[in-house]
Amino acid sequence: MSECVGNNYDGRMGTRISAIFVILVGSFLGTWFPVFAARHKGVGVPSWAFFIAKYFGSGVILATAFIHLLAPANEALSNPCLTGPITDYSWVEGIALMTVFALFFVELMTMRYARFGHEHEHDVEHGDGHSHAGTSSPTYSDEPVALKSAAGTGLDVPLEDTSKAPGRKDSSCAGPHMPGDDHLSHAREHPVNANNAQVSAHTHGDSRKTFDPESYSAQLTAVFILEFGVIFHSIFIGLTLAVAGEEFATLYVVLVFHQTFEGLALGSRLASIEWPKTKRWTPYILGCGYAISTPIAIAIGLGVRESFSPGSQTTLIANGVFDSISAGILIYTALVELMAHEFMFSGYMQRAPIKVVLAAVGTMALGASLMALLGKWAKLGIMDEVIKQQISIINNNIKTDVPWEQDESYPQPFHLYDSSASQWFAHTSTAHQLPTSAEITHLELFSWNIDFMLPFGDSRMGAALAHLQSLISILPESTAHVIFLQECTPSDLRLLASTPWIQQSFAITDLDSSMWANAHYGTTTLISRKCPVQQVFRVHFSATNQEAGRPVYGFAAERSPDFPAL
Repeated sequence: MSECVGNNYDGRMGTRISAIFVILVGSFLGTWFPVFAARHKGVGVPSWAFFIAKYFGSGVILATAFIHLLAPANEALSNPCLTGPITDYSWVEGIALMTVFALFFVELMTMRYARFGHEHEHDVEHGDGHSHAGTSSPTYSDEPVALKSAAGTGLDVPLEDTSKAPGRKDSSCAGPHMPGDDHLSHAREHPVNANNAQVSAHTHGDSRKTFDPESYSAQLTAVFILEFGVIFHSIFIGLTLAVAGEEFATLYVVLVFHQTFEGLALGSRLASIEWPKTKRWTPYILGCGYAISTPIAIAIGLGVRESFSPGSQTTLIANGVFDSISAGILIYTALVELMAHEFMFSGYMQRAPIKVVLAAVGTMALGASLMALLGKWAKLGIMDEVIKQQISIINNNIKTDVPWEQDESYPQPFHLYDSSASQWFAHTSTAHQLPTSAEITHLELFSWNIDFMLPFGDSRMGAALAHLQSLISILPESTAHVIFLQECTPSDLRLLASTPWIQQSFAITDLDSSMWANAHYGTTTLISRKCPVQQVFRVHFSATNQEAGRPVYGFAAERSPDFPAL
């Protein structure tokens, strides 16, 4: 179909090129600053700033999964340009579900077996930029978690417990793990008597740290998973921005904030990991990988702007599938790695004052809220473009070779479902009598505008049919029903034909678009089997009242309802 090719690129090359550098800078600042500030205490970043960045980023990741990934994936995989099995199932939710289980299995196996080659490496880079050798034995402490007052706020921000235990290796510790013993995104905490463990070979005041290869492996797995999710998402939004039409300005501004906030979330994760001396540049490299993903995608999109088609089947499927995978990744990361481990299973959160816990929850909610607002802002800016695109689709799908004359009635068949053959059969529209099961005293007419221009067509039609079924079920047997559905698409007709209660109780005037003047949308009527149908015909009007005021409805494709003579 013609609406499935091409794009809405409308020039403004200079502005589009500027987006490459603006988004690059925003992404770099968001990702690198937390890492740089954690490595260089001399920059004077207060502890409460890291506190805010950490939990704000957690909220950003959660909102990104639901608002910026799941919803666009649904739109892509329910697009009218797609046909075949991809339209027969809610693949978005299914793919996200499979991704969650896959990540769970990967992290479970990592926790049990993986060490990433660090079993004997104990050099840890401290926040002051120095590295010190430590023994493989952990340090323990019975002291409560230290609280540091954030300057000028009165908020006691809990510092991470400096006594990190890599795991219980002694047989005396065997037995079921308590909650929090084995979470992957944090070094595990085990308060035991200090004389049962060796202290580290070198300490800096209260900043004692030992390298925990098991915890490092788990944290590295978690951050790689997070990086994978945000990078794939960033690539597709970069391609979309490059060839966007009138909505480009709105998307530009939204994506600058989106990528900066998402970079802040990733950067705070990278800054929280105790990187060994040999891997001191790894967080900067990972941050760089994220920062350049969208700019590179924009540059590629501009390079192929003449041929890239966001509405092509290949692009829609790739976009929908990878957005679904990314959504599953970020949902798992946000709920398990961030929310559960940083609140439910965190030793210092369990012992922190309630105002600290509430501050963390509030900061996380703020991050999620801002990302949700960005999604709403982007949606409002895009809606006008969606409507214009649908108008273009309509104009490109008007049939020119038709057997009927405008403003003249034209007979058409209607269809009845044969349960013995499990299929619909067409019947001529003259003198075909349907058996009546009761005396008909009332005729109930329902009319519903399905509104083909909005996304999630199958969901909207499904909800409409469920409501209509509930209305019909409470009517007496002496009432017959006629349901007139406007602005349907061919996929709506397929859904109608596969609905059991319609098969049992109704005749349908249209099972395909052959009687529509436009291949993209039209009307259909459901006629109760209680009614003896004498004739069905359709009038294709050359003009309607809507034509003058609303061009989307007011051209030759806007038709009358099907008029059954009862």
